Amino acid sequence: MKSKSKFENKFTFRSSCLAYHCELAQGIWACAFDLCFVYALFMLCLCFLVWS
Repeated sequence: MKSKSKFENKFTFRSSCLAYHCELAQGIWACAFDLCFVYALFMLCLCFLVWS
């Protein structure tokens, strides 16, 4: 089944990246950056839904 969109694939990749970084003690800053990225993306989508 290869019906996943590019966005879904990118999101899945990002999530696994996040989990990977969080497992590493030295990856704490990378993890924090990823969390900020996900949060910013979420807020952007929220704003788009509200204003559309």
